[in-house]
Amino acid sequence: MMKALAFLETYFLSHLKVSGIYHFRARLLVKFTVVSFLFALGYLVNSYFTGFLAARYGMIIVILLFTIQLFILRQVSDQWWVAQLFVGICWLTVLLLTVFSGGINSYVLPWMTLIPVLGLMLLGQRSALFWGAISMVSVIAFLWLEGKYAIDPVWQAPKSDLLTTSLVVGLVAIILAMTYVFHGQGSLLLGTIQEQREIIERQNEEMASRNESLEAEVDRRTKELLDYNQQLEQFAFIASHNLRAPVATLLGLGQLLEVKGLSEEDRQQVNANMIASARELDRVVRDLSTILEMRKPSHELLSWMDLEEEIGLIRVNLEREMAEAGATLESDFSEVKSMQTVRPLMDSILMNLISNAIKYRHPDRPPHISLRTFHHEGEVGLSVSDNGLGMDLATVGDKLFTLYGRFHQHVNGKGLGLYLVKTHVQAMGGRIEVQSEPGKGTTFSLFFKGQTGAG
Repeated sequence: MMKALAFLETYFLSHLKVSGIYHFRARLLVKFTVVSFLFALGYLVNSYFTGFLAARYGMIIVILLFTIQLFILRQVSDQWWVAQLFVGICWLTVLLLTVFSGGINSYVLPWMTLIPVLGLMLLGQRSALFWGAISMVSVIAFLWLEGKYAIDPVWQAPKSDLLTTSLVVGLVAIILAMTYVFHGQGSLLLGTIQEQREIIERQNEEMASRNESLEAEVDRRTKELLDYNQQLEQFAFIASHNLRAPVATLLGLGQLLEVKGLSEEDRQQVNANMIASARELDRVVRDLSTILEMRKPSHELLSWMDLEEEIGLIRVNLEREMAEAGATLESDFSEVKSMQTVRPLMDSILMNLISNAIKYRHPDRPPHISLRTFHHEGEVGLSVSDNGLGMDLATVGDKLFTLYGRFHQHVNGKGLGLYLVKTHVQAMGGRIEVQSEPGKGTTFSLFFKGQTGAG
């Protein structure tokens, strides 16, 4: 039976594009119509045993109406009007049987109470009130018409215990059938609602996770923008200060050349100063060019670098400086011997950190520089330690890696090295940490994510 109902649901509702309560009511309409169709068919058969002619022909009409209603349901997209038609057919059936079975005294009249119930289950509260009003008016009409009309005895319901019993049993049967259908359909709806709720909860969890990821991404991008903004401010400082000074000097010296009576010796001095200012201007421009180029490493330049081999090349390049300072350089790459990196950037990082360790050495002892690789929470680390002058990080603060930042004025320098180191490390997706103590030395620790390293 259930398989047959499922087949009929699929056949008559396959075209409907509804879900939730609307799909629930559409399926309920098909099942109620089938139950009512079977009841009318059973009552038609019963009329041959009881001789109730009005019921016989009436049930034939009702069966045809239910059949037409089902095929209308298969053709239309709005089942609301079809549900109204179904409730109307049920009301008409009760009305017909009541008229021919005694009017206000008919044992069929109590069936009117089913009409608003059907309206409630299939259409909602407003339709239940509407059909309740129709049913009430029908009962009052039968009361008012009592004794005012006569029916040919041939069409009247015969006084038969079989007819009375069959009608009562039929009423109970149809109530039980509709209750069973409604309960089963309601359980299915609740299951669907629960499934939809679980889907919504999963989607909410996914959205929350995505929001967290987006927030993290926004925070990361915001930090990058703040870094870029800081760099732009540094570039603006260069343009307004470092470039302005040599340009102003050149303009002033050019005006001196236009002064009449300038001696040859003074003219040569002016020319020499102009050349010096031009060289200073060229130095600033080349520094800017270096910074811009180094901030754009191509991932295509990634290659495996043997760290011991790289340190050997740096020893050769800094041989004179190390000899003059009596510096010693030791390395321990036992944990990570090679790294996948951008070679020019890593070469610049190591060269700057080691040359700074030599340059800012302690006056009372020769510089000793130690390099070590290690693993740290999924990252590859590289530390460069020295026993030099050290710094007071509480005083230096965020200025340590700023462009042209200098903290030991007794040593010549441009203040570009540490800025480039941090820029290179960030360009390769890494980070840098510093530990330092005045008079004891400094340790720079570099960390690179997504690096497996080769031990």
